[in-house]
Amino acid sequence: MWRSTSIQRRNKKWSQLPKVLETLLEMLYKITHGWTLTPKKRTKNKLKNMVFKIGYPEEIYKEEVLKDMHKHVGNVTPNDSFLDIYLNFRKNNAIHKLQKVHSSYNRSKEWPHDLTKVNAYYSPLENSAVLTAVILQHPFYSFGLPSSIKMGTLGWILGHELNHAFYGPGSSFDEYGNERGWWSENSRENFEKRKGCVRGLYKDQIEEETCMKINENETLNENIADIKGLETAFEAHRRHLLQFPNETQRLPCLNESNPDKLFFISLAYSFCQNDQLAELRDIVLRDPHTPSKIRVNRHLGNSKIFLETFQCKASSRMNISSKCEV
Repeated sequence: MWRSTSIQRRNKKWSQLPKVLETLLEMLYKITHGWTLTPKKRTKNKLKNMVFKIGYPEEIYKEEVLKDMHKHVGNVTPNDSFLDIYLNFRKNNAIHKLQKVHSSYNRSKEWPHDLTKVNAYYSPLENSAVLTAVILQHPFYSFGLPSSIKMGTLGWILGHELNHAFYGPGSSFDEYGNERGWWSENSRENFEKRKGCVRGLYKDQIEEETCMKINENETLNENIADIKGLETAFEAHRRHLLQFPNETQRLPCLNESNPDKLFFISLAYSFCQNDQLAELRDIVLRDPHTPSKIRVNRHLGNSKIFLETFQCKASSRMNISSKCEV
């Protein structure tokens, strides 16, 4: 797995990162146009000081580092049960964390111990964005595909995670992870009203397979990040095409799909999954994310750009009448 994400390919995969960051900063500046200089400066500093951990640490190729990372796992044999192996790895990770309790913490060098998870997240305590190596492959990324598809998958993921830094709980932390509010009271009140609209967008949504109702309060922060992540990634996609107008590559069997359509198709495709009924119930009950089908349909149906791109009529099921802006 590690070798398939070589340093050269990893850098190519993240060539869209500067464009997404640049777009996000400008969008945030538009939102904060009525703010005083101090919160504007803190917004810029937070993005400037954000740490990115993409794929894996370079030290992963050093055998002595790997041995040290897993020295408390013990010997693993073919006769060991999956549960025993799993628990040994969990114990190993816990010991590593405990050993660092009294040591200084370097947020640029400390990586999550389990790099084998398909995961992407933002940490407000570190002001860092983490995307593990496993997520840098199909269906989120395939080498040689058009930029519109990469922006619809990895660009969207980046936009989603980065917006966590500025909306919801992340907005209560500064650029170094210290808990410090920097929004004005008026901005807070305005944001609370917009949050109410997003709650309404997901209220009374029923997951079809389980017939369970989605909790619009528990999924609120992730739903906001979906909406803002889509805005950020699509704007970055458009800017990329303006900068490189010849990058209008289309795909076989999708010749009718222009780059804008490919952006949305790739976004939706990356959420395709076949969950078991028990897993779906668990997602509805415990996951802060909305189940994939509702998640995609609601935040795309809320997007005017999506509806214009696919020429959705007002009567279309995808066209949500009461749209939200965050």
